[in-house]
Amino acid sequence: MSRGRPIEVEWKHSEAELRKLYNEEKHVERRTRYQALWLIRGGRSMKEVSEIVDRDYDTVRRWMSWYRDGGLSEVGQRLPGQAGGAHPSLTSKRRLDMPMNLRRCAMRDRQRQGQGETRSGCGMDEV
Repeated sequence: MSRGRPIEVEWKHSEAELRKLYNEEKHVERRTRYQALWLIRGGRSMKEVSEIVDRDYDTVRRWMSWYRDGGLSEVGQRLPGQAGGAHPSLTSKRRLDMPMNLRRCAMRDRQRQGQGETRSGCGMDEV
C-alpha cells in the first residue's frame, strides 16, 4: 500500500514511547489516539491509520494537528463530552416543572378525547 507523502511533524516522543503509552492507557478514546500517533510515528500514512483505528481521516488529521500544537497533553485532554457544548435552553426550574406540565397535558388530552377531539394538546397528534 502506498505510504503517501511524509507527514511533517516535530515528534516529541519516540515510536517506542508512543507504543508504551498506547499499551498502558486505560481510557478507550485516549488509547485510540495514542495508537494512531504510534502508527503514524512508525511510518504509516494517516489514511492507513484512519482505517486501522476505524476513525474518519479528518479525525486523525485533527489529532495530528493537536499533537503539533500541544503534544500529548493536547491530544489527551480533548475528549468527547468535555468541550462544554451548548448551554441548555431550559432553566433548572423549568426542567424540574416539566414532568408536572406533561401530566397536566396528558389529563387535558384525556378530557378532549372524551369530548370527541382527536388532536393532542401536547403538540403531538394521536397515532
